[in-house]
Amino acid sequence: MPSMGKHPFKAASSRPRPAPPDDGFDGLGDVFIARLQGDRRQLVGLSAALARADDDPRAIFDALRYSAHRMRGTAAMFEFAEIAGAAQALEQAADCALIAQAQNTDASVWSALVALVQLLAHMDGERPWNIGGVSGNRRI
Repeated sequence: MPSMGKHPFKAASSRPRPAPPDDGFDGLGDVFIARLQGDRRQLVGLSAALARADDDPRAIFDALRYSAHRMRGTAAMFEFAEIAGAAQALEQAADCALIAQAQNTDASVWSALVALVQLLAHMDGERPWNIGGVSGNRRI
C-alpha cells in the first residue's frame, strides 16, 4: 500500500514541462524583421525617384504613403511602436504632400522618410550614408 504522505502523481510533476506549442507568431515576427530591410531598400529607391521627380511627384508620394501605411500596420501588430510611429509620420507627410500637390522637395516628406530609413538601418546595424542629400545609413 502506498504511503499516505506521497501523492501518486508527484513524481510526474517534477519532470520538466514540455514547451507550449509554437503558435507561429514568433516566426512571423522574424519574417517581418527580415522584410523591413527590403522595405528600407524600397524606401531608398523611392527617395532617389523622388529626388529626380521635378515635374510631378504624385506617384512617388502615393507609393511612399502606401509603403508607410503597410509598414505601420504590420509594425503595430508586432508591437514595434517606434517603427509604427515613424511609418505613420511618413504616411501622413506623403498624404499631405499629395493633397497640397507639393514639390518633390517637400521638407516634411523628406524628414519623415530619412527618419524611417535611419531607424530601419539602425535595426540592421548599418553605418551612416546619404539619402537624397540628407544623412542616413547604408551597409559598407
